[in-house]
Amino acid sequence: MSPDSPFDRTERIPSVREQTIEPYLENTDAWVARCRARVLQLDAVLKTDEADALLWEMSQLERWRVMGPERAADQPYPPAVCAGRSDDR
Repeated sequence: MSPDSPFDRTERIPSVREQTIEPYLENTDAWVARCRARVLQLDAVLKTDEADALLWEMSQLERWRVMGPERAADQPYPPAVCAGRSDDR
């Protein structure tokens, strides 16, 4: 293959994680703790151990981990609930 072939000029495609604005937290415990704080602000009825179980499952999926913890915690709730508590962020 010649040095000018398209294959030799390809560039690395950045991962989704590198394209996000939110910092990626490598420590799952820290991610869950920040999510828990936000979830408990939004849902006063939810118990801490129930929140932890849900958030631990969420933390294992890259879809949620690429989001900031507070933003990920808002996802299960209707926008009206989050909008009413946006000043808590």
